[in-house]
Amino acid sequence: MKTLARISFLEPFLLAGILLLFWTGLAFGQEKKLLVNGVLLRSGTEPEWEEFVPYKAHYGDFLISSNSMPTGPVTLLLRHRDVKHSWAVLLNGKKIGQMEPHDRDIWTALEFQVLDPSETMVLKITPPREADDVLLEEIQVHPDFINKLLSAEIHLEIRDENNVLTPGRVTIVDSKNARVPVKLFDPASKNGPHPAGQAARPGVIYTSTGIAVFKLRPGDYKIYSGRGLEYSVFTEKVNVQAGKPLRLTAKIEREIFLTNWATIDPHTHTLTHSGHGDASTDERLAALAGEGLDFAVVTEHNKQINYAPPSGSEIGRTRLITGNEVTTAFGHFNLFPVQTNGHLPDPQATNWNDLALEFEKSTDGIRILNHPRDLHKGFRPFGTNHFNPVTGKLLSVSSPIFNAVEIMNSGSIQSDPMQLVYDWFALLNRGHRLTAIGASDSHDVDRYIVGQGRTYVRVEDRNAVSVDEIVSQIKQGRASVSMGLILDLEINGQFRSGDTVSNAGAGVEARIRVLGPSWSASPEIRLYANGELAASRGLNPARISLAKGILDDSRVSLARNTQDYWLVALATAPGSENPFWPLVRPYQPQSKKIESRYYAVSNPVYIDADNDGRFSSASEYAEKLWKDHSNHPAKLFAMAARYDSAVWSQLGGLIREEDWNRDLFQSEFRKAAPDLRSAIMRAREYPVH
Repeated sequence: MKTLARISFLEPFLLAGILLLFWTGLAFGQEKKLLVNGVLLRSGTEPEWEEFVPYKAHYGDFLISSNSMPTGPVTLLLRHRDVKHSWAVLLNGKKIGQMEPHDRDIWTALEFQVLDPSETMVLKITPPREADDVLLEEIQVHPDFINKLLSAEIHLEIRDENNVLTPGRVTIVDSKNARVPVKLFDPASKNGPHPAGQAARPGVIYTSTGIAVFKLRPGDYKIYSGRGLEYSVFTEKVNVQAGKPLRLTAKIEREIFLTNWATIDPHTHTLTHSGHGDASTDERLAALAGEGLDFAVVTEHNKQINYAPPSGSEIGRTRLITGNEVTTAFGHFNLFPVQTNGHLPDPQATNWNDLALEFEKSTDGIRILNHPRDLHKGFRPFGTNHFNPVTGKLLSVSSPIFNAVEIMNSGSIQSDPMQLVYDWFALLNRGHRLTAIGASDSHDVDRYIVGQGRTYVRVEDRNAVSVDEIVSQIKQGRASVSMGLILDLEINGQFRSGDTVSNAGAGVEARIRVLGPSWSASPEIRLYANGELAASRGLNPARISLAKGILDDSRVSLARNTQDYWLVALATAPGSENPFWPLVRPYQPQSKKIESRYYAVSNPVYIDADNDGRFSSASEYAEKLWKDHSNHPAKLFAMAARYDSAVWSQLGGLIREEDWNRDLFQSEFRKAAPDLRSAIMRAREYPVH
């Protein structure tokens, strides 16, 4: 564990020594380090993350002062990580900027002009109102503006396996693995502005043309180039010097070949239209192309807009679908496709039933419940006062007003990502055919990577897919959720997500393929039947030889069953700590522990095991049991024992209080099997049952 220094007005003699050397160095045109061994800044009352528990924290304003200052332009460089909220940086009471909000190690560059060198200068970093821990690693000051410091030039091209220019994402880190200041420019322009189709933030560049020309400070760097989830990553160590342009070709190759799957991010924003984040519309388009997305839905808050592509050459442009994130006091919902001049749902609707009528006027397409476990304006859609996570019952409405639900949002990761998966399982067992969705919810160029959470939709031909086909397939559940991995579930050699397998009483064989690039870790595989773990890779893997891009290909046989059930496959692997495609930390954490993981989840395949020509949900079986045997508790529990725990949980939600409190009912309940009793009790633990 490193030793952390605290520097404030409480240590004036230490400061005086540091600053005397520091400003003397500036007088001779040399950079000096003001803070070198770190300080943990804290705006809350307790550690934000487990890793910060042993640290001694600095509370309140962080102050550094000097009474010796050179005249002219100055750049302040702050290296820090885990900035979640707004930490303002002030010089003599005037705000000169804020630390770049980012989970990763990153440099923030701030500029100011010194007119009076005799004036005492006070640098202050002020904490936000929200709780936040920030590790401030280093402070440097340079006697010039940042654009003058960025004097080393790099000309980079990203080319694919056919030597064709391709869009991509470029990540640049220094020897400390920190993202660095970068400046895009166009060498053909006298003024040097960067061309359209590009976006840059500290340590990151997106290019939709495959070409990026940029400047860094002279020094040693590592450069990564890639294109989202389906491509390899090029890595190169470079040394760059002022006045010596470096030309670099980054060769990447497609490692995952999916001709019958199209990828979509159904939840994207811009600063331009949503008012927060940092991505302009042109920058958003560059990032979408750089991440290799086929489609993206424009879901600005309570707006139905689209935007034209930027001028200039652009390769592989992502197709945009007009949508709307209907942002209300009781949940956020993405609708698409909608018309820019069509009905705009009223976000002031006072209940879900009224909101459902608003949705119907706007679209008959996709209606997604976004980030259901997030708390906004005091309301959490899947909070225990509104939702029973065992039975899937919603208090607000008798049936969902949405036909899809985000179970993976890479901009709003849960401390336990599986919680939303289990919530969705409960809704499926209640009989609601809701398509699971993955999305990014990105408002930013880099902080939250657009398309990191995404949805793969099964289509006839990826190169000729229409918006209508995308919408139709999502409605039918022919989709797979992806965040770092891709998963394809096949049953009996022909059925996939959204399908119903008929005459399956004799049992089924599931084939689970997990795809990922070479930089992904080996995944763990699970198969769920009605929400219960039916198999994992270790039980019956039947591994076969793997081709490029295939991380696992397993077959699992399930025995004969007389009750209908659905199957969902899930793959998970450790989330990479690489600098070029990192996951963010949980948005509204429920734990101080961080476990970074990639996930992929299929949508259900429905198994007609009782061979009656239709699929029956766990809720339907429970309702029939209750209807037929509620007056005969002994028979009720004897008949229930023939079914699985999903049916038992649904039964627990049906038991009325007057029956539950009867002596005879309790007597027979105590005789039932322990697992059955446990499932019923879990369902009754929540106010909504």
